[in-house]
Amino acid sequence: MQRGAVQTTGASSLADVAAATGFASQSHLTRVFHDITGATPAEWRRIHRHDKPLASFASEKNWVS
Repeated sequence: MQRGAVQTTGASSLADVAAATGFASQSHLTRVFHDITGATPAEWRRIHRHDKPLASFASEKNWVS
């Protein structure tokens, strides 16, 4: 899963990431990724591309008060 997390920060499509990491489909990758990280791959990309501050994202997820 760590390899998938690293790849989700790049420009590759999620379908390409799913195929490269052995998932049957993009939706399968998304479900497993969300179960492990609490974020979708799109949310993860947004956090790690610094498009949106982490504190704002954490607040949306009710991870902080």
